[in-house]
Amino acid sequence: MKFAFLFVLVFLLFGFGNLQAIAPIEKFQIKGVLKDASTNDGIPYATITVKNSKKVVVKRFAGDVNGSFKVLLDSIGKYSLTFQSVGFQSFTKDQEISAKSPKTDLGIILMKPGTENLREVSVVGTKPLVRTEVDKIIYSLEADPETATSNALDMLRKVPLVTVDGEDNIQVKGSSSFKILLNGKNSTMMAQSPRDVLRSMPASSIKDIEVITNPSSKYEAEGTGGIINIITNRKQINGVMANVNSGFDSRGGYSGSFYVTSKIKKLGFSLNYNYMDQKQPRNESSSNGENFLGTTYRYSKSDGTNNFNGKTNMAMGEMSYEIDSLNLLSLSFFGYGGNYIGNGISNSFSYDQNNILTRQYRNNTNTSSGYGSMSGNIDFQRTFKKPDKSFTISYKLDNSPRNTRSENELLGILNYSSYKQRSLNDAYGREHTLQVDYYDPITKIHQIEAGIKYILRQNYSDATVFHFDDATNNWAEEGSKANKLDYNQHIIGLYAGYLIKLKKISIKTGLRAEGTINDGYFKSTKDTTFTNKMFNLIPYITFSRNLKSGQNLKLSYTQRLSRPGIWYLNPYVNDLDPLNINYGNPKLAAEVSHVIDLTYG
Repeated sequence: MKFAFLFVLVFLLFGFGNLQAIAPIEKFQIKGVLKDASTNDGIPYATITVKNSKKVVVKRFAGDVNGSFKVLLDSIGKYSLTFQSVGFQSFTKDQEISAKSPKTDLGIILMKPGTENLREVSVVGTKPLVRTEVDKIIYSLEADPETATSNALDMLRKVPLVTVDGEDNIQVKGSSSFKILLNGKNSTMMAQSPRDVLRSMPASSIKDIEVITNPSSKYEAEGTGGIINIITNRKQINGVMANVNSGFDSRGGYSGSFYVTSKIKKLGFSLNYNYMDQKQPRNESSSNGENFLGTTYRYSKSDGTNNFNGKTNMAMGEMSYEIDSLNLLSLSFFGYGGNYIGNGISNSFSYDQNNILTRQYRNNTNTSSGYGSMSGNIDFQRTFKKPDKSFTISYKLDNSPRNTRSENELLGILNYSSYKQRSLNDAYGREHTLQVDYYDPITKIHQIEAGIKYILRQNYSDATVFHFDDATNNWAEEGSKANKLDYNQHIIGLYAGYLIKLKKISIKTGLRAEGTINDGYFKSTKDTTFTNKMFNLIPYITFSRNLKSGQNLKLSYTQRLSRPGIWYLNPYVNDLDPLNINYGNPKLAAEVSHVIDLTYG
């Protein structure tokens, strides 16, 4: 089956053209720095459009916050670069790229302040790549021609304030504390495997990417320093559009995906499927430690190797039906599932204060797990004749089963007992979300929004531990290590917000109230139940002042919450290891962080 699927991927990749050897494609580079001619300051996030000799747009991208830009081109020839930024006169510069000079540095490019060319830009319909609003930055994928051949993760590398490193780790303003929302809603897939999901999403299916570094009262206050909100393109085309992708990596893994979208009269739909076979070859690790209070076990070191194989299937789809010009019913689903098999060997050594070996053992581990998630969403949106006014009711269900099997064999070499242990854990998480939102731009100056959101999180876990009995040559259950948990969390949030937009000043403010009830039941050698209640009022205010030449200054204040997890609340006393006794406190409250942000842009 594996080889059959591999053959299909190869056919899809090469079957529509001639098979030929693929040589590395040389890239040709143009770079420079855009600066304000009057102040010599860098111009942030300017839009640069590159056209070839046939006047076809081949690249459109944004410079960085300091005005620097760099573009890679696939072939030599004559190109024209058009530079645009709000508050400056746009202009075009021609540049020829030859094989003798593959890298071209345009140096400092001065742009003159002014607005006389803005009308010309609006006439030809050029949409800016980057737009700024009171509380967010928006990157328009509709205005970027590279969306036709890229995935969402590739495009995320171009979004201001977002960085993606060589291993596809994502950060917002240098922090990994953020959420990724899909059309303003939480997604289990995005939370657990954002890199895989974004790699499987065609960039052409996305309208905008919003970066919200200081979330307003509309968003949950829990545990995030920023939000990436991916807005999909809900306007399906008449007819059918589809694309197929496949790939291989140097570790022996491979992947394949397809995307299709269509609209038939009032009914539109899209479907995205992705399959990945991942392989991690031998990986080595080592560590050293010192216990300053220890004597017999003063120093420690360990080394080991591990490897794993994993397979994942992911699918996501949307369907919408236009009841009439003002009422829209839409459904969406997201799901993934897979398995993981890993093996590892570790060696541990302990030494006394004289560096004499006092303990040594080896641990062989074998782990397998099955995981998955399925979520569905149904929305009803009522719009009005007044532009942008809307009323939305939404229900969302997430279900995430997970089972884990692990076995380890510990071989005592010096002063350590040997044993074999096996653990089984069947668990699932389920989340229900009901949300109502209302937005009304009363006038061009005044806007209001309000809403209510209820979340029920249900978590269940049943873990069993076995040890191997050499006398009977069988596995025996260890009742003292049984661990069964049934945990529910109820969260209700209400918010209201107000925005006033004057000529040069904008003020956005709001208030969010969140109440939380935690109910838990823990069964082990002792049964334990607990209840925890929390209530928080979270204020929000942002003051924005537009300066000259497209510059602005923002000052904002809000609060963020970090609710204690289940293991911090559970009062069960775990004293299996008398040197490491731990238990939780059900009276804990949420941790509150005060966030003050001053930004010049």
